[in-house]
Amino acid sequence: MFDRLPPEVHLFFDIRSMDLGTSDATLEVRYYFKIKTLTAENRKFQAIKGIATLNLLKSKEKWFISRISPFILDLEAKIGH
Repeated sequence: MFDRLPPEVHLFFDIRSMDLGTSDATLEVRYYFKIKTLTAENRKFQAIKGIATLNLLKSKEKWFISRISPFILDLEAKIGH
């Protein structure tokens, strides 16, 4: 999902809490993203903040995001995907 973000989106995470198991993890993060408006006359950044829960799964030595909520809904609504 993150590799599909357009270049006008700047995304930041700050971990608030973490519950780590051997093959799964749950992170509560504060997210912050800035989006440059796409209109030519107004090139300002719009900032969106919130708290989201990330569920991670481990496969061999790599961690993968299995679910993010409600972050995805906020991001898709703001960038129009």
